[in-house]
Amino acid sequence: MPSKTKAQAHFMSAVAHGWHPTGEKGPSQEVAEEFHQADKKQGKWEHGSRGKMESLKGKAHSSAEKSHKHRHGKAGRY
Repeated sequence: MPSKTKAQAHFMSAVAHGWHPTGEKGPSQEVAEEFHQADKKQGKWEHGSRGKMESLKGKAHSSAEKSHKHRHGKAGRY
């Protein structure tokens, strides 16, 4: 069964990969894995697309530099 929301997909992915909510009773890892696999198959939610993330890294970095330059009047390293 695929997730209904992006938040649910993220939660199920985390549980499927071994994360456990603190102080809450959550779904079993087996159930979370079923959701995670259905989400990956459907392709509706993002699931660690390395190619996409690699292309976004440069954009995020340059955005941080622009923000730093705007606030401080000089380029900085982040």
